[in-house]
Amino acid sequence: MSYRVLVVDDDLSLAEMIQEELTDRGFLCEVSSSAEHATQLLETKGYEIFDSILCDFKMPGKNGLELLASFQNKGELIPFVLLTGFGDHEMAERAMAAGSFDFMRKPFNSSELVRSLTLASEWGRQWNAHRKQFTDFFGQKENNTPQKRQLIFQIIKSGKSELVQKFIDQHKKIGRAL
Repeated sequence: MSYRVLVVDDDLSLAEMIQEELTDRGFLCEVSSSAEHATQLLETKGYEIFDSILCDFKMPGKNGLELLASFQNKGELIPFVLLTGFGDHEMAERAMAAGSFDFMRKPFNSSELVRSLTLASEWGRQWNAHRKQFTDFFGQKENNTPQKRQLIFQIIKSGKSELVQKFIDQHKKIGRAL
């Protein structure tokens, strides 16, 4: 099954070029030209429709980091790969600290982009597969704290879905609340 990626970039020619490259590599892609459009798209179609998001950092209106934060504030855990032509080490650190799955500079190496989106999409797919279990365990997504989200990231990043179920089952048994 192909990974589903939302490409968000105000430079439509670049976004369409990325879409074509990813489609050639087996991804299913949709393009959005702004953070506002991406938000509307996800609220209409559902956040679980995409496995990951590739987003330009610098866009008119809401930037990529602000878009990531807005989804996190809603309790959504979609892996973001931020892409920028203006980034430096400090910006990369800020993006990663804010919860970005990866941070890449333009111009980018296609193979590295595909590798990053494959890892992010696999993480996103695992999250979507276990979304209900985590919601049942941690409570409503709006109540998720950054610490809870980080724990979920670490569990799913392990890549072992049987560990996810084991973790939830063990914590239910002992009644431990996080």
